Amino acid sequence: MPFVRAIAPATEDAQPHAFESLLKQLNGPDGDARRAAAHALPPYPEAAVALAERLEVEAEQRVRSALFSGLLDIGGVEATALLANFIRSPDAGLRGGAVECLKRLGAEAVKALDALLDDPDPDVRLLAIEVARGW
Repeated sequence: MPFVRAIAPATEDAQPHAFESLLKQLNGPDGDARRAAAHALPPYPEAAVALAERLEVEAEQRVRSALFSGLLDIGGVEATALLANFIRSPDAGLRGGAVECLKRLGAEAVKALDALLDDPDPDVRLLAIEVARGW
């Protein structure tokens, strides 16, 4: 009987490669690929910044939805802080998406919401109140 080499299990080196590949996909020209990357990145909490940065420039609504969904799935203090920054955006779509995500994050968003309630801009304070009302 010939010797058959056992297939070695995947090493942790494959994980950073997959992460880097997803980040490239997230910023690529293909909308479907960007959307797929946004859905695939939540297992990597360090992707929150990349998702938020992409949100700032993304024009396609279905990709924006996937980016918001990715940040929502990541959750935590960093994601809520990134989402809270969009409350100050001149883009109504970003403001609305951030409000909806912060509503769904609930207790995780409390610290970010406290800062928004103290904002000098009355529109920001109103949106913060809308988030709290949604809880």
